[in-house]
Parts: sequence; structure tokens; C-alpha cells
Amino acid sequence: MNRINRILIVLIVASSLAFGAVTANAATPRVHRIPWYEPLLRNDRAEWATWTCVIRAESRSTWTHPNLGDNRTPAMGPNSGIFQIQDPTFHAHFGVKTLHVWQATPRQQAIAAMNIRWADHDDGLNGFGPWKGDGCF
Repeated sequence: MNRINRILIVLIVASSLAFGAVTANAATPRVHRIPWYEPLLRNDRAEWATWTCVIRAESRSTWTHPNLGDNRTPAMGPNSGIFQIQDPTFHAHFGVKTLHVWQATPRQQAIAAMNIRWADHDDGLNGFGPWKGDGCF
């Protein structure tokens, strides 16, 4: 009888631990992190190589490491951020007049860059005209 009690206790403890783990995991929300560059990937996959070249040429950034050290304050020069956008252009295409490029998150800069590309889509360079000096196309 003693051995059966021990086995039952082990089974009860094991099942309660398993049930507790399931409920704890079910109660914990799963966070899906959206990468900063997601706005750039919404279109044709063929453009990914061009965007890779642009961020590399403009600020020595990569998809996994945006170079935020290239964020210049206005006193340091007119262009700033991962895409080297000027504040007036950033304001026009991001829509927040009080935010400077050098204060914007990488995702906000990517949204502005994508909006610039869509606005200039008829420039003969598939919207990449503002970055034509990079040698990416």
C-alpha cells in the first residue's frame, strides 16, 4: 500500500506541475517583435537588395545593425539617420513636424523612406531617385 501511495503522489504532483506549466504559458502573452525594417519589405522582394545597398551606402547599416551613430543633429549637417534624410523631407513624408530624423526610431525612419519612395515612384528609378548617388542601381 505504501508503494502505491508514493506512485499516486508522484503522478498527482507531476500532473499538477504539467498543468500549472501549461496554464502559466497560456496566460503569458507571446510577444511578436516586428523588425525595424518591416516597412521596406512590404513590396516586391526584388527591392530588398536595393534597400540593403542604400542603407549600407548611406549610413553603413545592415538589417541586423542599423547604424544610429550616423544620426546627426542639425548643427552637424542637413542629412541624418539610416537613410540620410533631411528634416524637411522627413517631416513631409513622416507627418510629425516636431520630430527630427536624428530623434526618430529606425522603424520611423524606414516608414519615411518608404513613403519617399512611393511619392517619387515615377522618377524613372522606381522611386529610388533620392538615393541615386549610392551606386545601388
